[in-house]
Amino acid sequence: MASKGFHQYTVAEAQNAILGQVGTAFVDAGQGTDTYTPPSNLVVIAIQVIDDITFTTNTTSESTNHASPAAASSLGTNGHDMSTLTIPSGMTIYGRFNAVDISAGKAILYLG
Repeated sequence: MASKGFHQYTVAEAQNAILGQVGTAFVDAGQGTDTYTPPSNLVVIAIQVIDDITFTTNTTSESTNHASPAAASSLGTNGHDMSTLTIPSGMTIYGRFNAVDISAGKAILYLG
């Protein structure tokens, strides 16, 4: 499947993207993994936690101009920085992230 903006996929291609068929990446803070940045025209759409993770402040949500807005690109009025939160293994976080950086743990990142 070619890389193109998520909203340009057909319904079937979009459903396949949700299943990780656009691609995945593995991050492991124990290996000194720096900030993961997906290829151009793609974002991280899900973060599956393999071993409890802690984010750094470099994890950023996508700012978008699509008709239906994705994840907030800022903390908003009631949000907090997730860098102080430990996400347990087995949990999956959905969103549209254009960078992911963890200071502890392991995760699989799904691209879309």
